[in-house]
Amino acid sequence: MSQENGLYYTRCHDGKVTYHDKVENVQFEIPEEDFAGLMLGQKMPSFEGANGCLDALRNPISSHTISQLVREKHAKTVSIIVSDGTRGVPTNAVSGLIIEELLAAGVKLEDILFIVATGLHRAANEAEYRALVDEKYYGRVRMISSDAFDETANVNIGTSARGTPIDVNRQAYACDLHISIGKAAFHGMAGFSGGRKSVLPGICSYRTICGNHTPQMITDRGTCRGVLEGNPFHEEMLEAARMYRIDFCVTFVMNDENKIAGVFAGELNESHQAACNFIKKYADIKLPEKADIYFVTTGAPFNVNFYQASRAMRMIDRCIDENTVVAFYAGCPEGIMADQMMMPFDHSHSVEEAEKWMWSHWDPRMDDTLFHIKTLKTNAKFVCYSPGVERAAFEKMHCHGADSYEDLLHQAYKLSGKAHPRVIFFPMLHKISFRIGQQSASVK
Repeated sequence: MSQENGLYYTRCHDGKVTYHDKVENVQFEIPEEDFAGLMLGQKMPSFEGANGCLDALRNPISSHTISQLVREKHAKTVSIIVSDGTRGVPTNAVSGLIIEELLAAGVKLEDILFIVATGLHRAANEAEYRALVDEKYYGRVRMISSDAFDETANVNIGTSARGTPIDVNRQAYACDLHISIGKAAFHGMAGFSGGRKSVLPGICSYRTICGNHTPQMITDRGTCRGVLEGNPFHEEMLEAARMYRIDFCVTFVMNDENKIAGVFAGELNESHQAACNFIKKYADIKLPEKADIYFVTTGAPFNVNFYQASRAMRMIDRCIDENTVVAFYAGCPEGIMADQMMMPFDHSHSVEEAEKWMWSHWDPRMDDTLFHIKTLKTNAKFVCYSPGVERAAFEKMHCHGADSYEDLLHQAYKLSGKAHPRVIFFPMLHKISFRIGQQSASVK
């Protein structure tokens, strides 16, 4: 009955099952007879130090090394696209090694540009810039954040096959050699994050992101978590990244403890595909049965705000219906974060009205709102608690709000309407792929 992976575990004692979540620092206790499982993927490996990163750079997938590419292209200037602070990418583990490769090939420090792929997020602050490189390089390489809203900061490099104008950061595009550093993980629209996403939406203009993040694209049957083939998001993002000319791509995979589990470097698509295949080896689980109550937590770094954390709620939509209760917890120290996410609910009184308003006032920052509404339309009952989000905000989003961990548990049981509902705990939902079926080895 007991299960553990270091961060999340259950303990059975005196007819009770206690669930511990060390990431969120929460604990729930339920009757043993109600417990239906703790859903965890297989434990990924981890490694420390630079050896794994260095090996990936020196033995790239379907590509020459960075120093060879510099010489072949006679590159004098280099752009390095990096992720913003919400993504939890250990950029510093590899950025110094890349800088040293560039220096050895004859590139000057002042001709190396780090650009933070903010998409529609805020610009990086000084602490976030400092975290990107070793202290000895900080202030000696150029660092900027992309700005989707500044038309003068971006340049058009063509139009995608679907008709989206591709505008990218002007300074980065002007460089001779283009490198990207990111992280692969399940993504509700693009299939997986990382790789080509560093360009689109990472360093593209607002109009380009609007052209890509349309309601039609989001609701396309090919738009699917964990799927790349036939996924229109993936296809257009890859097309944009190739138009931009990503010459070398580094993709991290992180384990549950946010330690490096794998590093994949080389040709843009093939190295990213290798990272995605690595994830699939560890992520697939089978639910033994549908539950009456799902306790869902997000884990770091997605628990930083509700805009990020809400993605865990939509990932459970395949196994919920009108008879299901979803109990959701995330710390959300930054609150909701995206004003656009709340706008449809600010201008409506029902889920139907919110959906109608959203479609007529579309903004790509409403993408998670669209999925939230889709999840609400399953008629499942949602009860949410976060120290960083007011109860009234959850209720405005047509969820039940709770005031404490205890209240969250109490309301979930009450809403189920059963004396002994079947309860499944779902931590780190964004890291696994699951289906209803035969009980897997990961459930005990």
